[in-house]
Amino acid sequence: MTPMMMSASTSGVQQTQLAALCAPPPRQQPMGVIMAGAVLSVIVGFVALFIAGVIGNVMKVPDKFFPLLFVIFFAAGGVTMTWAVRRALKFHRYNSEELPPLLAVWQRKWVCHKCHHQFDPEKPAA
Repeated sequence: MTPMMMSASTSGVQQTQLAALCAPPPRQQPMGVIMAGAVLSVIVGFVALFIAGVIGNVMKVPDKFFPLLFVIFFAAGGVTMTWAVRRALKFHRYNSEELPPLLAVWQRKWVCHKCHHQFDPEKPAA
C-alpha cells in the first residue's frame, strides 16, 4: 500500500494595521474598468440578442426584422461600453488631478511608532 501525500497551499496578502494606516492613497485602475466594460458589453449584447430572438420566434416575426436584432445587440453593447469609458475617464482624471496632492501630503507625514499617530510637519498641532 502506497502512502498518500497530502498537501495544502495558501495565498494572500497579509498587512498589519500600522502598515495599512501608513499606506499611500490608492490609484484608480482605469484599464480594469475598460476590460470589465468590454466583457460586460458582450454579455449584455448577447442577452439582448437572445431575448429579442426569443420574442421574435414566439411572436412569429418575419425574417426581415432580424437585422434589427443585431442593431439591438450593438446598441446594448455600445451603451455598456460608453459607461465603461466614462468611468475610466473619471478614474484617469482622479489619478492625474486629485491623487498628486494626496501623495504629497502622504510623503510629508511622519508616524509615531508608540501611539501610531500620523503627524504632518506643515500642519499645526491641534
